[in-house]
Amino acid sequence: MKKILATILALVLALALCSVSWAEDCTHDDNCTVHMVKIGDTHYDTMAAAAAAVHEKTGEDRMAGTTIVLLHDATGSGFGVGYNTIVNNATNGNNPVSITIDLNGKTYTMCAPTVGSSGTETNGFQFLKGSTVVIKNGNIVLPDGVRCAYLFQNYANLTLQDVNVDIEKCEPCEAAVHSMNGVVKIVGSTSIAASGNYKWSESDAGVRKSVALLDWGKSYTDGTQVTVETTGTLTGVVQSTRYQDVPTNKSKLTIKSGNFDGEFMREDENSPEILIESGSFTDKDVMEFTSKTEENTTPVASNNGTYYVGETTIQSAANSLPGGQQMKIEQGKVTINNVAYGQGSTYTKPSSGGYYYYHPTTDTKTDTTTKGSPKTFDAGVGIYAVTAVLSVTGMAWTAKKRH
Repeated sequence: MKKILATILALVLALALCSVSWAEDCTHDDNCTVHMVKIGDTHYDTMAAAAAAVHEKTGEDRMAGTTIVLLHDATGSGFGVGYNTIVNNATNGNNPVSITIDLNGKTYTMCAPTVGSSGTETNGFQFLKGSTVVIKNGNIVLPDGVRCAYLFQNYANLTLQDVNVDIEKCEPCEAAVHSMNGVVKIVGSTSIAASGNYKWSESDAGVRKSVALLDWGKSYTDGTQVTVETTGTLTGVVQSTRYQDVPTNKSKLTIKSGNFDGEFMREDENSPEILIESGSFTDKDVMEFTSKTEENTTPVASNNGTYYVGETTIQSAANSLPGGQQMKIEQGKVTINNVAYGQGSTYTKPSSGGYYYYHPTTDTKTDTTTKGSPKTFDAGVGIYAVTAVLSVTGMAWTAKKRH
């Protein structure tokens, strides 16, 4: 009997050990909570370990495109991309790879250690020249307590797609995206939270940047070309500056869409050009960065401290205003609900039913104390008057709302 009990106990213990082993071996399980990331069916304990595995590839396989998938919300260190070797978080040499980080709807919270070239291992992520990096579909957070100067130190071709980035809790961090070389695309619904001030040291402190371009002509002659085309929001300063006295004349920031809460700063005329084509902005000087040629002047309108750039953006904002709100056309010409408005005119959103346009224009009188009459008949007032008469006589009349 004792032998039988002992045998059963041994089997139970063996099964228990096997179940633990099976639980830890979740290589083919996308719900794995033991490992952090996967490449194909291979799981890795950390993001940095998976990135290192990509760098072990040789020849054409390095640029074939490898996707690292985050399996669950996780906290992990920074890592480099495109190095030849990495020792103690210091990258050495340049050997490009193509890599995609699929955050898989999860949140990656970055912690120490940070990475970088020898002596400057102060970046969350360092992407080196010639590499291709895509980060998509999730959240990256830089918390308090991490000694990080830039979250993304970029020299590569970088795409941020449908990513929410937040560096606001990290006091030393100056910028979320800091690019000196390569093509950068901030697209989809990507948002970057970088408001407030940073403080790296007593002598190195100031406003935090969501996007910063640094033109360094002596070392990176191709410059950096950054395009923002997102439905998301970027808070913090957007900066264009240069290092040393040899501009590439190739670096440029183009804003095609997005919502920006922060100042746009261009150091001088030799710093990368900033061109704003569309979007909403809190910076009142946004017109400085729009096209103002005789052939093409980008329209700009304002309402309650927000500046809307581009006809489509202005039209959408105008139709979203509460009744009675006004929008001033600051620059250019724009058509709102089939009515043309020029610089200095004001659109008023009707308070109820239909569309009511007030298009103030004046005649050519030189008397500045009295405005001339509007050039066009005010259809809203006319309809209101007719409706009032019909109502008094007891007649019912219904007007269709124009769309």
